[in-house]
Amino acid sequence: MVNAHILGVVTNKGLNTRFGKSVWEKVNTDSGVTVPSSTEENFETTVSTAIERDIQLELVLDPLFRKIQMNAASMVIPTMPDAGYAEWLSSNAAGTGASTAFNGNLEARDAASPGANSGIGLGTTVLTVEKLVSKSFMANETEEDAIMPILPLIRESMVRAHARAIEHSLLVGGSSDVVNAGGKPGLIKTAVDDSKVLDSAASPGPYVATTAALLNMRQQMGKYGRRPSDVVYIVSLDAYYDLLDDAEFQDVNLVGSDRATKISGEIGQAYGSPIIVCDEFKGGKVEGQHWGVAVNVRNFVVPVLRGVTVESDYDVENQRRVLVATQRRGFHQLFTDAGQVIAHKW
Repeated sequence: MVNAHILGVVTNKGLNTRFGKSVWEKVNTDSGVTVPSSTEENFETTVSTAIERDIQLELVLDPLFRKIQMNAASMVIPTMPDAGYAEWLSSNAAGTGASTAFNGNLEARDAASPGANSGIGLGTTVLTVEKLVSKSFMANETEEDAIMPILPLIRESMVRAHARAIEHSLLVGGSSDVVNAGGKPGLIKTAVDDSKVLDSAASPGPYVATTAALLNMRQQMGKYGRRPSDVVYIVSLDAYYDLLDDAEFQDVNLVGSDRATKISGEIGQAYGSPIIVCDEFKGGKVEGQHWGVAVNVRNFVVPVLRGVTVESDYDVENQRRVLVATQRRGFHQLFTDAGQVIAHKW
């Protein structure tokens, strides 16, 4: 169904291509997927979901963060910082019938009289999404029979282009290691902006990534590194190979095969926190380049607006057809306190 839809978009024939008609004529009870039984049914949503699922299977960092489905390009959500203290009944005059009231958890703080009815002040975070676009070009004279052999390649190129862009923007953002993420707040950019970047050595190499360095990053996170299950280490390929030589590195033999799966991308643990390998770091052990980050994943969310859309248009000037795949996504911190992300350089 997906290939039939993409072929119809490329040729601008819809499901009237020979391949599209053959797919349309399949019987639901005999086919591997449910095919709409009439032309009135719009299965574009099904195709969009299938492409989005293919993209998700390529992602390693994206599953770490919570998703928020958006119904508009921007949305305001309330945020609540850490609560105050509950009160013991015996220490409050309200329990003895006096006029003093208990402090309210959601009451505003009194700046003039600290401690009077002091609760927690609610804040807000504005979530926004931006459009992610990948383009493929095909000559105008290309016939259906010539497109069919390369159709899986066209689909794979769209999937990989979106997956790489998502992973790169989540990890790097608008830092010096960026490719095309603009000023978006990736993990490395967040650490750089918060001045939370550690260095492996004061003098030139050789540089070696160790489990002790990972623990040092977690220690620099303060309260955000208190729970090891909330912290995730993301390391480069070079750093991963260094960790394999470290006796403190807990590989699959120690953490169990159910933890180190292809779906989660986890390849081991360091003091109770999972380690993820990502190939979006710059390659090589070059002084000043980042090789790892430690992040509290609970303080980041990924807003998503609708799914993946595949469209086509004809470029008259260049005599070619343009195939465009788009989706809308974002990446936001719930709280802007420093220490949520710590980066490490060679």
